[in-house]
Amino acid sequence: MRILFFGSPDFALPALRACLGTHTVVGVVTQPDRPAGRGHRPAPPPAKRVAEEFARRSGGKALDTNSGYPYDAIIVLADVLERAKSTDPDAIVDAIKKTNFADPIMVSSGPVRFNEVGDNPNASCAMIQILKGKALVVHPNEVAEGKLVFPAPKFWERA
Repeated sequence: MRILFFGSPDFALPALRACLGTHTVVGVVTQPDRPAGRGHRPAPPPAKRVAEEFARRSGGKALDTNSGYPYDAIIVLADVLERAKSTDPDAIVDAIKKTNFADPIMVSSGPVRFNEVGDNPNASCAMIQILKGKALVVHPNEVAEGKLVFPAPKFWERA
């Protein structure tokens, strides 16, 4: 079975390792590297380290990525429904107001929360560009994994 794995934190590793041992993992979607430790040096999330190890062990096969925003949305929705303990609209709205999802896998400027009008003030976006066969975040600069190439070369001129 071909699997696109979504996960960043340590608790995602057992599931990722199990998938790597029994299925074809076609991609791993994680959060970008973040400052860590006393030196605040950029460090990859645990799932990214596993994906890189897989690439090393598989002879350099790339694990390409796709958007994980739908995945984050499903996690938030599942959390809301668990806390609402009901499908009553008022219970769901109340649960949405209490959302504080601190570990999204996609680029974010903070935890997923909703203000009084239902917007997530910490929402952000990332520009992704395929560079040398890998999907890399190229903007915003503080989480960029590669440098934006613009204008993009003609399709037939790309390496």
